[in-house]
Amino acid sequence: MNAVLRIGHDQGLPQPAAGVAVTWRAIFVLLRTAAIALAGGAILTFLDLPAAWLSGAVIAVGVAAVAGLDTRVPDPVVTGVMILLGASLGAGATPETVRQAAEWPLSLVFLVLTVFVVQIAAQAFFRRVAGWDRETSFYAAVPGVLSLVLMLASTSRANMPRVVVAQSLRVFLLIVLTPSFINLIGSGQARAVAIVLPVAGFRDILVTLVAAIAGGILFRLFRVPAAPLFGALAASIAVHAAGFASGVFPWPLLLVGFVGIGAIAGSRFAGTDLVTLRDTALASLGGFVVAVGISALCAWLVATLLGRTFGEVMLAYAPGSLDVMTTLAFALGLDTAFVAAHQFVRFLIVGFSLPLWARWMANAPPDKDQSETA
Repeated sequence: MNAVLRIGHDQGLPQPAAGVAVTWRAIFVLLRTAAIALAGGAILTFLDLPAAWLSGAVIAVGVAAVAGLDTRVPDPVVTGVMILLGASLGAGATPETVRQAAEWPLSLVFLVLTVFVVQIAAQAFFRRVAGWDRETSFYAAVPGVLSLVLMLASTSRANMPRVVVAQSLRVFLLIVLTPSFINLIGSGQARAVAIVLPVAGFRDILVTLVAAIAGGILFRLFRVPAAPLFGALAASIAVHAAGFASGVFPWPLLLVGFVGIGAIAGSRFAGTDLVTLRDTALASLGGFVVAVGISALCAWLVATLLGRTFGEVMLAYAPGSLDVMTTLAFALGLDTAFVAAHQFVRFLIVGFSLPLWARWMANAPPDKDQSETA
């Protein structure tokens, strides 16, 4: 146990010169952080709240970090979580999903435009109105794919507490408010059944993980930010879309990924005070209004042009998550195939454009106020 390993989030972030030795103390810190994250996820699951394991882990570890508890996570663990998360997220790319996405070209074109307009508008709000730095504003504004954004933001100079609060509040409010809003306007009749993917077998999991590791190594050679995550994601999408593997990862593996990223994101709250959290929540609420307002306007326009219900187009365009939005569509009696295909395309847009923007921002000089917000 004499090896030295830097514990924390070294990837692209300034860190103290001295590393933290791998000792029984370091192992204890990791296990304690994992236990806190699991407890937070379990509590939110018991309360039946959205994205419970991910959000609960972020909140619990974040509270512990704000309270001064050591919650750092070793880099090898961060890398492992990245690969597992990327591999599991790409499992939704089935040949059937790809085929369905090609059936609504006009709607998908508007979706692409909506994603970029929402990103630009929300980012401008955080930058100009809230006064946040460039990288924090960018990651806080990304419309959807919460786990992906948090993982990548944790390797950047962004102010992680602000990103976590902005992204988590957006998902929470979307899930809580969207069903009531759609029911209020009476939009939607049952038109399709949900697509239920089978649980992957051992062979499919093995093929996906081997491809994910290879993808992470390849992306690292090209110096892509968060290479293990995006390499694994790209490789997983490729093998599933091509039919070489099928099925979603079993729940225990997904649980490790969600709780792991929640712990990593929550640990970045160290040194944050309650006043900052309060101000961040207010700014995040403003960003939510901007993002959802634009999404709703575009959804109304597309629904009018295509003769579809506003509810299903709103869920298809909502900056939430594929699984949650599709589940809501099914629960509300809306076209789940339409919603799932659009959410998957939005996931691809965000997922594959993020590394390009992240690389550009990583090479750009920091804002003059970066030292105060990062």
